[in-house]
Amino acid sequence: MIIDGHVHVGRWNYPHYASLEVTVSALNTILDKCEIDGAVILPTDRKENESLLREIKKEGTKAYWFFPWIDPRNQEWENFLEKNISDINGVKIHASLDAVPGGITHALYRPLLEFIADKKMPIYVHCGRIQKTASYKHVLKIAKQFPSVQFIMCHL
Repeated sequence: MIIDGHVHVGRWNYPHYASLEVTVSALNTILDKCEIDGAVILPTDRKENESLLREIKKEGTKAYWFFPWIDPRNQEWENFLEKNISDINGVKIHASLDAVPGGITHALYRPLLEFIADKKMPIYVHCGRIQKTASYKHVLKIAKQFPSVQFIMCHL
Protein backbone atom coordinates (compact mmCIF):
# COMPACT_ATOMS: atom_id res chain seq x y z
CA MET A 1 0.00 0.00 0.00
CA ILE A 2 1.25 3.47 -0.88
CA ILE A 3 -0.08 6.47 1.02
CA ASP A 4 0.52 10.20 1.12
CA GLY A 5 1.37 10.97 4.72
CA HIS A 6 0.27 14.61 4.87
CA VAL A 7 -2.67 16.06 2.91
CA HIS A 8 -4.60 19.12 4.07
CA VAL A 9 -8.18 19.15 2.85
CA GLY A 10 -10.31 22.29 2.86
CA ARG A 11 -9.71 26.00 2.37
CA TRP A 12 -7.03 27.99 4.21
CA ASN A 13 -7.14 31.24 6.18
CA TYR A 14 -3.32 31.47 6.34
CA PRO A 15 -2.34 34.16 3.77
CA HIS A 16 0.37 32.08 2.06
CA TYR A 17 -2.16 29.34 1.29
CA ALA A 18 -5.34 31.43 0.95
CA SER A 19 -5.79 30.53 -2.70
CA LEU A 20 -5.55 26.79 -2.03
CA GLU A 21 -8.52 24.51 -1.54
CA VAL A 22 -8.75 20.73 -1.84
CA THR A 23 -11.88 18.63 -1.47
CA VAL A 24 -12.06 14.93 -0.68
CA SER A 25 -13.55 14.32 -4.12
CA ALA A 26 -10.62 16.11 -5.79
CA LEU A 27 -8.18 14.18 -3.61
CA ASN A 28 -9.78 10.87 -4.70
CA THR A 29 -9.14 11.85 -8.34
CA ILE A 30 -5.56 12.99 -7.74
CA LEU A 31 -4.66 9.84 -5.83
CA ASP A 32 -6.23 7.64 -8.51
CA LYS A 33 -4.28 9.45 -11.23
CA CYS A 34 -1.02 9.01 -9.27
CA GLU A 35 -1.80 5.37 -8.39
CA ILE A 36 -1.68 6.12 -4.65
CA ASP A 37 -3.87 4.03 -2.37
CA GLY A 38 -4.74 6.56 0.33
CA ALA A 39 -3.67 9.42 2.55
CA VAL A 40 -3.46 10.84 6.02
CA ILE A 41 -6.01 13.66 5.87
CA LEU A 42 -5.67 16.78 7.99
CA PRO A 43 -7.89 19.87 8.00
CA THR A 44 -6.53 23.31 7.21
CA ASP A 45 -6.04 26.11 9.73
CA ARG A 46 -9.80 26.65 9.69
CA LYS A 47 -9.92 23.50 11.83
CA GLU A 48 -13.19 22.38 10.27
CA ASN A 49 -12.82 18.94 11.81
CA GLU A 50 -16.50 17.97 11.92
CA SER A 51 -17.32 18.96 8.36
CA LEU A 52 -14.15 17.32 7.04
CA LEU A 53 -14.97 14.07 8.82
CA ARG A 54 -18.47 14.14 7.28
CA GLU A 55 -16.95 14.80 3.85
CA ILE A 56 -14.51 11.88 4.21
CA LYS A 57 -17.37 9.55 5.15
CA LYS A 58 -19.57 10.75 2.29
CA GLU A 59 -17.04 11.26 -0.53
CA GLY A 60 -13.99 9.17 0.40
CA THR A 61 -13.21 6.33 -2.01
CA LYS A 62 -9.63 5.65 -0.91
CA ALA A 63 -8.00 4.47 2.32
CA TYR A 64 -8.01 7.56 4.53
CA TRP A 65 -6.66 8.16 8.01
CA PHE A 66 -8.19 11.22 9.67
CA PHE A 67 -6.14 13.40 12.04
CA PRO A 68 -8.19 16.42 13.24
CA TRP A 69 -6.32 19.66 13.93
CA ILE A 70 -6.58 20.31 17.65
CA ASP A 71 -6.20 23.80 19.07
CA PRO A 72 -5.69 23.40 22.83
CA ARG A 73 -7.53 26.67 23.48
CA ASN A 74 -10.74 25.28 22.00
CA GLN A 75 -12.44 23.55 24.90
CA GLU A 76 -14.56 21.40 22.56
CA TRP A 77 -11.66 19.24 21.36
CA GLU A 78 -12.25 16.51 23.94
CA ASN A 79 -15.96 16.22 23.19
CA PHE A 80 -15.22 16.01 19.46
CA LEU A 81 -12.59 13.31 19.93
CA GLU A 82 -14.77 11.26 22.31
CA LYS A 83 -17.80 11.51 20.04
CA ASN A 84 -15.85 10.46 16.93
CA ILE A 85 -13.14 8.24 18.41
CA SER A 86 -13.89 5.32 16.08
CA ASP A 87 -13.33 7.53 13.01
CA ILE A 88 -10.17 9.27 14.21
CA ASN A 89 -6.73 7.78 13.67
CA GLY A 90 -4.69 10.38 15.54
CA VAL A 91 -4.53 14.14 16.13
CA LYS A 92 -2.55 16.99 14.63
CA ILE A 93 -1.21 20.12 16.28
CA HIS A 94 0.36 23.19 14.73
CA ALA A 95 1.72 25.33 17.56
CA SER A 96 3.07 27.96 15.12
CA LEU A 97 -0.23 28.80 13.43
CA ASP A 98 -2.05 28.40 16.74
CA ALA A 99 0.56 30.75 18.32
CA VAL A 100 1.36 28.60 21.36
CA PRO A 101 4.77 29.63 22.79
CA GLY A 102 6.96 26.65 23.58
CA GLY A 103 4.92 24.50 21.23
CA ILE A 104 3.93 21.06 22.40
CA THR A 105 5.80 21.56 25.68
CA HIS A 106 3.31 24.26 26.74
CA ALA A 107 0.93 23.28 29.56
CA LEU A 108 -2.04 23.89 27.24
CA TYR A 109 -1.19 20.64 25.46
CA ARG A 110 -0.90 18.47 28.59
CA PRO A 111 -4.62 17.48 28.72
CA LEU A 112 -4.50 16.51 25.05
CA LEU A 113 -1.33 14.47 25.55
CA GLU A 114 -2.88 12.69 28.53
CA PHE A 115 -6.02 11.98 26.48
CA ILE A 116 -4.17 10.52 23.52
CA ALA A 117 -1.86 8.52 25.77
CA ASP A 118 -4.96 6.97 27.35
CA LYS A 119 -6.55 6.29 23.94
CA LYS A 120 -3.27 5.10 22.40
CA MET A 121 -3.54 7.61 19.56
CA PRO A 122 -0.56 9.08 17.70
CA ILE A 123 -0.01 12.83 17.45
CA TYR A 124 1.18 14.60 14.32
CA VAL A 125 3.32 17.59 15.37
CA HIS A 126 4.12 20.36 12.92
CA CYS A 127 7.80 21.26 13.25
CA GLY A 128 10.10 23.68 11.47
CA ARG A 129 10.33 27.34 10.54
CA ILE A 130 9.34 29.09 13.75
CA GLN A 131 11.65 27.44 16.28
CA LYS A 132 10.06 29.19 19.28
CA THR A 133 6.86 27.24 18.71
CA ALA A 134 7.75 24.40 16.34
CA SER A 135 11.25 23.13 17.07
CA TYR A 136 11.73 19.40 16.84
CA LYS A 137 13.51 19.77 20.20
CA HIS A 138 10.14 20.47 21.83
CA VAL A 139 8.93 17.07 20.62
CA LEU A 140 12.05 15.30 21.88
CA LYS A 141 11.57 16.92 25.29
CA ILE A 142 7.86 16.13 25.70
CA ALA A 143 8.26 12.60 24.33
CA LYS A 144 10.35 11.77 27.39
CA GLN A 145 7.38 12.74 29.59
CA PHE A 146 4.92 10.72 27.48
CA PRO A 147 6.85 7.61 26.41
CA SER A 148 3.71 5.69 25.42
CA VAL A 149 2.64 8.32 22.88
CA GLN A 150 3.65 7.95 19.25
CA PHE A 151 4.90 11.33 18.01
CA ILE A 152 4.99 11.96 14.27
CA MET A 153 7.04 15.01 13.37
CA CYS A 154 6.29 16.88 10.14
CA HIS A 155 8.81 19.12 8.42
CA LEU A 156 11.75 18.48 10.72
